[in-house]
Parts: sequence; structure tokens; C-alpha cells
Amino acid sequence: MSLSKFQNILSVSHETGKGCKKPKSLLKYLLDRYEETTQELERRAICHLLRHDLKVIEEEDTPDTIQHVIDRKRIEIERLTEQLQSRLPKGRDPNHERFVEKLEIAVALPDCSPEHWDPEEFDEWRIQKQISELNTLPYPILFGSASDLYWDILDNTTSATTVSAQKKSRKSKRPNERLQVRFKGLDEHKLRIQCDRRQLKIFRQFSTDYISNKLLPKDEKFGEGLCALRSACLIWKADPEASANRKNRQKASLRKDSRLRELLEQNKVCLIDYPWETHRLYLHCTFDSRLLTQQGTEQVRLQKLEAAQKSVEKIKERQAGDPSITLTENEKARFKAKQTSISRLERNRPPERPECQIYQPNPNIVLGVSLSRHEPVTVVVFNKEKNQVLECCSTESLLKRRGIISPRNKQSIVKLQHEQQQLLRRWRRQRHYNLYQRPEEQKQGDYHQHDAESQLGDYLDRLIAARVTELAVRRQAIAIVLPGLQNIREGVESDIQARAKKKHPHHKKLQAQYAKQYRREFHRWSFGRLGQYITEAAKQQGIVIYKGWQPKHGNEQEKAMAVITSATT
Repeated sequence: MSLSKFQNILSVSHETGKGCKKPKSLLKYLLDRYEETTQELERRAICHLLRHDLKVIEEEDTPDTIQHVIDRKRIEIERLTEQLQSRLPKGRDPNHERFVEKLEIAVALPDCSPEHWDPEEFDEWRIQKQISELNTLPYPILFGSASDLYWDILDNTTSATTVSAQKKSRKSKRPNERLQVRFKGLDEHKLRIQCDRRQLKIFRQFSTDYISNKLLPKDEKFGEGLCALRSACLIWKADPEASANRKNRQKASLRKDSRLRELLEQNKVCLIDYPWETHRLYLHCTFDSRLLTQQGTEQVRLQKLEAAQKSVEKIKERQAGDPSITLTENEKARFKAKQTSISRLERNRPPERPECQIYQPNPNIVLGVSLSRHEPVTVVVFNKEKNQVLECCSTESLLKRRGIISPRNKQSIVKLQHEQQQLLRRWRRQRHYNLYQRPEEQKQGDYHQHDAESQLGDYLDRLIAARVTELAVRRQAIAIVLPGLQNIREGVESDIQARAKKKHPHHKKLQAQYAKQYRREFHRWSFGRLGQYITEAAKQQGIVIYKGWQPKHGNEQEKAMAVITSATT
């Protein structure tokens, strides 16, 4: 088939979908065109574009490749249908009715006599169905305003020996203060904040805002909209360390008390793990990073002032246009609150913040990120005005340390520059070990559980996210475009199952083995966690995050450029 038909369809579709930001408009146009036309060649051209991600491929499709695409889509539809049915909201079981029903089904014997039992049904009954445990933990408590939390700063009272020991130690740089928080409705409970140093400055800013605003006179108080804290959530979470300590204490008590050990063996008593012994109370807070600096606070103040003035002027214009209109009680209260906020924002001084230079981006510079199984991250710096790629960085180049001009700790400059690149190679070795060597050690009973791979992978994700953000700041990029990961796992799993079915038809066991081996080689990086860390690091610098569409074909630079084009055109 000649390429003229493909080019005509693409030219018409681009003219029709001009100005649309997403490729879904072009896809919708092709589907509508397929339903409207009756020409066989035009339908074949549209099918060719849909199969190859809206691109013209000169190579002819074979029946095997077409059948593979059809099988993959059928499997994907079946999997999505099962997932949609399982995701229906079930809610909690306050009266334990579903629990009792599952328990009766699990312990019920077959209806027929034992000699007529079906072996498969008997095995299914013997294994029994898994019964979900009852959730005895309380619901999370949400606090939607900064005024719902009461903060205090307490002096860290320690003994003289502890103070002298801290002075001698070089690593003791902890501040001599403790942060304490109380909650609206739970004033009798005073909780101390325990966090790392990265979070300590943020919690200290929360407490400083609350205390400084509380000490001011009523006429000089600043609004809650300028407080760094926006909302909070109090939640219980399981603590593996506390649970392990609880088990160790139980074992020690059993070794000392022989009578208790005998009662446990006779099932006369049982040990109960209370939630407060195996869980910890966590406080999740949301804050506006702009309100941590003086320049950002001024920017937020002007935005809130402009929004409040617009709403007040709108109400005044409506009353001036029709004097017969009377405001309701709620509208009067909102109008008065807007006027109060305007007076506070104009007259009262905002809270004190450390100074920081505001990031000034170049509106023509955009960063595009592509994700792949072979190369985890590829970043392209693109200039829209000149239509030019300024820089292309792989994962290895992102991890290369810059600015090292002298050796340190008896290590050469080259070794220091490539020090963080060795972490990526070490993670790959650990990944290979966990995939192939760990199962063998588990069978022999020689395996000891450790989280080295997961911890190193999390550290690498944070490191790569920081390097991507540093590159964006150095190039003065206005935005970072990340590929969307919606249904990427389902597409990959459907493709794996379709490949397994094609390679080993009518052999379920061989298909499962092939899919398992292929899946091992594919799932090698946590792209969702990496995208989350990049988003968090970019928001702290004031860089906008967009979501684009990454194609399946082409090299990594072409994929990154396609991600930028799909989000910016």
C-alpha cells in the first residue's frame, strides 16, 4: 500500500485536532473516521495508524504480529474487567456479618456423605478460604485547618551528665528543645513530635507561626492563610520494630515463667498484642512550600489579597446593578469574612520567614523525561523557541558528581565523580541476587532477611529526582514533563501473557514459567515512586510538573521528545 493514504489522513487529522493538548483528540478523530468511511483502503490505513501509536511504519504487518496485538488487547480487557469488579466499594463490617458468613463457609463440610466426596472439592475445603482479619484500629482523624492544632516549644531538660556527654561528642547537634502538639477536641492529650532533621525545620516553622500569631494582639494577627500548615491527619500505622520488640519481650518472659509456658501449651491462656504496643501514631501534614520563605509568603499574600478583592467587588457590583437584591445570612457572613481578610492582608505584617531568592525560569526551556526497562531515566532539555535539544542525559550521566576539583579521603577525583554511579551497579547486583540466588537459599534455610535492595532503590530514586531537579534549575526550565503511567502495568502484563501464549500454545505450565521469567527481567525499577520524588523535589523549587504520553517505539531521546510534544502542543 502506498504511503499517500496515510499522509492524507494524518494531514487532515492534524488540521482537525489543531490546538488540542492531548493526543486523545486525534485518536477520537481516527475512530470516528473509521466508523464514517466505507472505503476499505482508508479503514486499513486507520488500523495501521492505531496499531503503531499514530505513526506511519513502512514495514508490512504479518498475520502473526496482528494476531499478537489482538490477543494482547483481549487479555488486557479481561484483566481490567476483573479488576473493576474487585474494586467495588465494600465498606467496613461494623456488625461482623460478613466475617461470620465467611467463617461459616470456610468450616462447612460438603453436603454429601464422605464416600461420595469429590477429591477436588475436599481439597478446596481442606485448604479453606482466607478470612480477612477485623480492623480494630480507629479511623484516621482529619484536621482541615491550621487552627485545629496547638503547638508548644518545650526546653529539653536533661541531666548534667547527659549535657556533659553531649558536649564531648562531635555528633550531638540536636537542638535543646522539644516540639509538642495538641489537637482540637483532644486538648487533654499532649504529643511530642519525633522526626528527622529534614522535617524538623518544617515542624518548627508550624510551631513558630502558631506561637507568634497567638502572642499578637487581636487587631495585629495575620490570617491563617499565611500559616505554612494547611491540613493534618492523625493515623495509626504498624511498626515492625515495635512488634519485634514485643515478641522478644514475650519470649523472654516465657523463658523465665515456666508456669505461663505450660498454660500456653495447654491452650488455657493466650497472649494478646494490643494496638498501642505494635503500632505508632503518625501525623501527616500538608504545607505550602512557598510559605517557608519571605519572598514566597509575599507572593501568596498578594494572590490571596487579589482573590478576596475580586470576590468583594463582585458582590458590590451585583448589589449596585440591582438594589432590590438582599444577601442571605451565609452570604453576609462570607462578605464580612472577606473584608476582614482584606484588612488583615493589607494592614498586618506577615510572619517572619528566612529570605530566599525566587526561582526565575525561562518560559522556552522544558525538561522531558522518558522511562525504560533498559535505561531507567533519560532527560532531554529542549528549547521551544529555537526548536533545539540543548542537552540529553542518561541515568549514568545524572549520577555523575560535578564540581569536584580536589581529591578527598585518599580518593582520586575520577573515583569521587563516579562514586554514585557505583550505587546503581550495586543495586543491579543485589537485584540479580534476589531474583536468582535468594530462592535457593530459602529452600536450604540459609537465607537471612534484609532490606538492602529496597533501601538502596529508594535512595537512588531520591538521588535521581534531586539530580533531575538540579538540571532543571541549572537550565532554568519552566516545567518538567513526566510520562503518564496509567495502566502501564496492565499493558505490560497483557503483552507478556500474549507472548507466552504464542510461544507455548496449549501448555499452561510452560506459559506461566515463561511469563514469570520475562516478568523478572522487566520489573526492575519503581517508576511510580521515582515520579513522585521528582514531583516533590520540583514543587519545592517552584517548577511546574506536566504529564505527557510516551510512545513504545524509538530510542530514549525520541521518546523524551514525544513526551514533551504531547504535553506542550
